Amino acid sequence: MCTATFIPRGSGYRLTMNRDEQRTRPRGVFPGPCQAGPLSRLGPEEPTGGSWIQVNSAGDAFALLNWYSMENRRQYLERPITRGTVIPAVSNGDRSEAVEAGILKLPLGRLRPFCLLAIFSAGRTLRQWRWDGERLRSHAVAWRPGIWISSSVNEPVVRVNRERIFQDFLAEPGVGERKWIEALHASHLPDQGAQSICMHREDAATVSCTAIEVNRTVVRVRYRDGAPCSSARWRQAETARRDTGTPPE
Repeated sequence: MCTATFIPRGSGYRLTMNRDEQRTRPRGVFPGPCQAGPLSRLGPEEPTGGSWIQVNSAGDAFALLNWYSMENRRQYLERPITRGTVIPAVSNGDRSEAVEAGILKLPLGRLRPFCLLAIFSAGRTLRQWRWDGERLRSHAVAWRPGIWISSSVNEPVVRVNRERIFQDFLAEPGVGERKWIEALHASHLPDQGAQSICMHREDAATVSCTAIEVNRTVVRVRYRDGAPCSSARWRQAETARRDTGTPPE
């Protein structure tokens, strides 16, 4: 259960993600930049490792959403492993081939269905991978404002409502500014509940928000440990953007 939005901005972009989880799930942690091969990476993590969104110092970002509508068609997996292992396996990649190679090294047969979004700064390209439990597929995504949604409850209806809210916000002034993004991700339209972007249910809720900001010189992550509508403070980590010399794809 998550909502991720992408907004291009000049030489960079903003990727923001609400994390929706069971209220009983342990809270995420937000460490500073850590080294991962030649690049450093920033983003929240599970207490036991793994992540749902990260960006590396080249400005390439990765976001993972559960694919509930496909998961519900699959039989229960024996000895499943957490989908949080996907992001660490790919977040050092600066091309789609490297990312796909990282995914294929994972024991996919033990992973429940997922959608992985990758943003490659140097080539201004987006790509999406979907694992349905049997086959891995990928396709390019246009470099323009977009929204990705997952929900364990009535996903088709939730998707339609959140996409409509996103389109309404795109018609408002200040698209992509911090205040605009924070208002979007704190939205309770059409009402505060299962369908709103800032989600609230008895058993689950939006538990955090991660905002990645990439420009020509800086890679920055802002993290709110709490619902976007709450008074929880934003924490921040940043690093200089590194030019890897990777040609556009």
